[in-house]
Amino acid sequence: MQLVYIQNKNSEPYTLSSVIAECAEVQHHTVTRLIRTYKEDLEDFGIIGFEIHKLTEGRGRPTKDYRLTEPQATLLITWLDNTKPVRAFKKDLVKAFFSMRAELNRFKVKREIEKLYHSQLNKAIDNWIYKNPHSYMNIASLLCQVVTGLIPRQLRAQHGASKEVPTLELMTAEQLNLYRQKEVQAIICLQQQQTYSEIKANLLAA
Repeated sequence: MQLVYIQNKNSEPYTLSSVIAECAEVQHHTVTRLIRTYKEDLEDFGIIGFEIHKLTEGRGRPTKDYRLTEPQATLLITWLDNTKPVRAFKKDLVKAFFSMRAELNRFKVKREIEKLYHSQLNKAIDNWIYKNPHSYMNIASLLCQVVTGLIPRQLRAQHGASKEVPTLELMTAEQLNLYRQKEVQAIICLQQQQTYSEIKANLLAA
């Protein structure tokens, strides 16, 4: 079960009140009641976000699922009874937040490195004899598809991201590493004045 989520690589990781309820083996309304009761204390660590989930079966009102950052979730858990499931969940949640932050740090380092390659890619497209007004977008879309299996529009839809969010911010550190490798390969192909079809074939083949 996924314990920690993130909207994009520049946002704060969070968990959900429903996740806390399930893993701590308490009722969701117990968790949400604590959130409402101690809202002022929790918001010392930032505004509490939420998601609205519609019921998939039967009738009833949509449920509100609160988004809690690491300090908010940590504080909330201290208000739960110190049962065995709660203690186990505390450890798992700490590990999940740590893992997510490590992933974000790896991503940020790789993202800074990628920016250097991106300028080289643009320069290679500038000097490409087959360049047209759509070349920059087409090459970027091709790289995204080769790395993730999805074109940018599909990748954003998968993450619920708007078109303003760069696709690279939706990739994992491992995908970004592969993207950089493919970007270097694309630069070489462009410098060799290969056609778009040849570049696509080479990127997909390797």
